Amino acid sequence: MNIKSLPFRADFLLFGIKSSFLIIFIYLFVVNSWMNDDAYITFRMIDNFIHGYGLRWNIAERVYINIHPLWMFLISVFYFFSKEPYFTTLLISFFLSSITLFILWKKCKQNISLITLSSLLLFSSKAYIDFCSSGLENPLSYLLCSIFFTTFLFGERQKNKPHSILFYFTIATLCFLTRFDTILIYLPSLIFLLYSHYRTHGKWNAFEIGIAISPAVLWFLFSLTYFGFFFPNVYYAKLNTNISLLQRIFQGFYYFKFSFFHDPITPAVILMGILIGFRSKQPFEKLTVIGIIFYLLYIFKIGADFMSGRFFTVPYLISVILIIRYSKISNKGMLACILFLIIYNIQTPRAPFNSGKDYQKKHSHNHDSPIESGVTDDRLYYHNASSLLHYNKNINPFPNMSYSQDGLKLKKANIHAITVNKSIGYLGYFSGPTVFIIDHYGLSDPLLARIPGKKTKLIGHNFRFIPEGYLQSQQTGTNIIEDTKLRELYNKIRMVTRGKLFTWQRWRYIIELNFDNNRFFKGQYKIDHSYK
Repeated sequence: MNIKSLPFRADFLLFGIKSSFLIIFIYLFVVNSWMNDDAYITFRMIDNFIHGYGLRWNIAERVYINIHPLWMFLISVFYFFSKEPYFTTLLISFFLSSITLFILWKKCKQNISLITLSSLLLFSSKAYIDFCSSGLENPLSYLLCSIFFTTFLFGERQKNKPHSILFYFTIATLCFLTRFDTILIYLPSLIFLLYSHYRTHGKWNAFEIGIAISPAVLWFLFSLTYFGFFFPNVYYAKLNTNISLLQRIFQGFYYFKFSFFHDPITPAVILMGILIGFRSKQPFEKLTVIGIIFYLLYIFKIGADFMSGRFFTVPYLISVILIIRYSKISNKGMLACILFLIIYNIQTPRAPFNSGKDYQKKHSHNHDSPIESGVTDDRLYYHNASSLLHYNKNINPFPNMSYSQDGLKLKKANIHAITVNKSIGYLGYFSGPTVFIIDHYGLSDPLLARIPGKKTKLIGHNFRFIPEGYLQSQQTGTNIIEDTKLRELYNKIRMVTRGKLFTWQRWRYIIELNFDNNRFFKGQYKIDHSYK
């Protein structure tokens, strides 16, 4: 229904409808907000950066551990003034998610039905709403994704007009720097834009492409120079494992299965978006869908993630944009869709509208065990400890997890301690910069990341035993690892992550550790049985 057909002042009605949905979104954001342990891994690095220690997680070594540099720098700007990560990140996340909502409403123009449908679709997805907060990079991905695909699909910027290449490649580059692997979604569209531009103008416009991708090029040059590696440490830690491709594919099925059972609207809408795209006669919709499929196949290849729904959020948003673009639903069909979504939110236990302070209590009894599936409702796990509904200014530290308390105890002890742990987010941030943390999963540890990991109940978190002599090496500052080959590898890693930036020996090791066949340790080694 278009409000232009109504006899009264349409702008007041439109303002009222959008205001109502914004209020609903504020409510949903508050009751579903939480802060993930992984977010505090990034927060520790930001805190060290702001306090002059450089981009480091353990301040003794230059190691980059996340895959969202743009998100990290964005939070850093505001953290510089607030020195507080919880509310700072929640406010940034809310602001970015709200802008995304307004961008989608703009594409609905003055169609009340489309505004209602698009809002309810976003509000009904547990995955989408869960990761509007969490402290992870999803809200920034939402914003950049909505800018790219609403422009690409709705045609406001002609694909072959001057500077269109600059616009699309710049947004895609920013998406890439927000989360590296999402570039797969944009690749088909970018290739088409290049081809179309070449057919029209007879040239590739390399200058504009160079300007557009320069932030990513500069980041990788900086990463290689400062950290010594092109890719973050988590890349080596998560993929350096003996888990076969077939096992990872099966794990991907578990990931899809978990969403079908606990958040069925999310995979259903993604499937609907794919069908709409392939039915369209326009190449833009088809290219968009091919990008979604590339990303879904990538999820299978890597074995997905242990956080349910996290990888589905951007494909879900794009699918909602495709549904808005399609907009060939009759008034009766639109009303049926809206009524279905209302009933869905009433009947589905874990729908965002049904969340509340007792969310964990209501659902912990039927919570799928990550031991069996490798996938978990991460917000459910952290709800009581990190939800905004459970915030209490008298609780210190908050989020109120045992790891947070352990970290604060280490900080108050004011000692240069070395500790070994598996959960490093809350612990790392609250312990402060003087505590050196050795991570069993290798996410923050450049040596352990290069030792093949043992599969655990959480996909992507591969357990490493501590080598004999490694802890003593950290305590004394001298490499006394017992295994000869492992000691040689660690000598190279120490030079790269702790040595002076511009020496021939360091750069020789950088080349070896990035390109040599022996950059990963293979075989058995003597284990420090004090830390199993």
